[in-house]
Amino acid sequence: MLFIHGGGFIIGDASLYLPTKLLDHDIILVVTHYRLGTLGFFSLLNDDAPGNAALWDQIEAMKWVQNNIEGFGGDKNRVTIFGQSAGSVSVTWHHILPESHGLFRAVIADSGSIFDHWALDPEPLVSGALVAGKNGCPNDTNVPEDIYECMISMTHENISLNLWEFESEDRGRGQMGFRGSSPIIDLSPNVSRPLITKTPEEYFIDGEVNDVPLLIGANKHEGSYVLAIMYLEHLVPNNLVNNTEFLKEDMIPAILNAFGVDDQTNGIGESLTDAYLGGEINDFESISPGLIDLAGVLFLKAGAWQTAKTHAKYLQSNVYFYSFDFESDDSMFKWMFIGAEVPFEPGATHMDEMMYLFCLPALMEGQQITVMNRMTTLWTNFVRHRDPTPDTDKPSWQDLNIPKWQPLTFLNHTYMLIQDECTPMLEYPERWHIAYEESKIEKTTTVPPESTTRGPSKADFDQLEQERQAFMISMIVFIVTTVLLAIGCAVFFFRSR
Repeated sequence: MLFIHGGGFIIGDASLYLPTKLLDHDIILVVTHYRLGTLGFFSLLNDDAPGNAALWDQIEAMKWVQNNIEGFGGDKNRVTIFGQSAGSVSVTWHHILPESHGLFRAVIADSGSIFDHWALDPEPLVSGALVAGKNGCPNDTNVPEDIYECMISMTHENISLNLWEFESEDRGRGQMGFRGSSPIIDLSPNVSRPLITKTPEEYFIDGEVNDVPLLIGANKHEGSYVLAIMYLEHLVPNNLVNNTEFLKEDMIPAILNAFGVDDQTNGIGESLTDAYLGGEINDFESISPGLIDLAGVLFLKAGAWQTAKTHAKYLQSNVYFYSFDFESDDSMFKWMFIGAEVPFEPGATHMDEMMYLFCLPALMEGQQITVMNRMTTLWTNFVRHRDPTPDTDKPSWQDLNIPKWQPLTFLNHTYMLIQDECTPMLEYPERWHIAYEESKIEKTTTVPPESTTRGPSKADFDQLEQERQAFMISMIVFIVTTVLLAIGCAVFFFRSR
């Protein structure tokens, strides 16, 4: 398994993803770094700054695996690329790019896909000029050499800090902060070796996609992550949380605008208000469940579903879709928003499924252990057999009470619902209003106490970092000790002879 981490193409660290859970199964895990933000995606659409450097880095990592994995006991012909969030967008790009063909035999995409709005920057030169301006450089793209000479003279620390401020300002204006930090179509007369030459749809239509099995899905409350960003970085700073007029007239258009949906007549907005908010807007807290649903659909769910259906339409290999709906007391939400308070529950939010695949901050107990065992079994079965519930290894999944996971087809839109139990389902969009529907049930049965979700403190984060470093140190000591022991045994053996 070659894992590509997430982080919106802006942040992230391979060393965060400790492999202890997955390595309980018979697989080898490789986790790679790649350039992020401006360093990974800045483009002037010429050979000085063509763009997509991050994706090229990932291709080099895949080539390294092909050339070296046998030295670790691996099989270069049985590589699965696996990503989450921006890493998931990345692996679905590699799924369709000719440059990546032959470097893997299967793809796992957790919460992110090529059809997401933020998976492709439609205006790379505009983004490049804005990023250059933020760095105090010329921003006239008609004179790209001036921009390049200035940008190349900047330190990587300043470039990263300026991008962070640039993205924060973008979010403060109600956007999602992906501008200048996403893949681009780099087809240009001035780029001698373009990587992405057309849209994802065109790759499928033209028959250029790598025909390998795909496992893809999203989490129940993906939208709570998006809503928290909007709440903390746009609504609160601009005093819009209690602005009834904004909530009624502009909240839905603001979300549509953040994801690039053009709605000049407001017909889409009115329809979505009825569908996700019941047509009634009183205050932010009461409409937050519907906003979570809507933001989740626009952010990830619709794109993932479209990717799966397009795969089934144009390719022969199987595609397996899932919805991760398991909720517990542990959540990655509080670690992504350390110390912040929001007036809604995060639910099974963005990145929560990672707690059951990697050693992330969560205490596995009770049903969580069962879910962890099921998740790691399904994911690693797919790696080994290209089928999460293979007929050749039925005990591995039947012993965990997992039903047969049928692939999604062009006419039969099946998926696996992962909750306390695993349940085969049909038509994933029928759950796109789940938070809103459950909130209506709660209102008719109980009066929930007034509360806010608060993240952990800085001290909690520091303690987690110390534990991670201690784990890494112990692993290094173990490896060094093993190597020295092997050398000692070899010396003893040859001296004995």
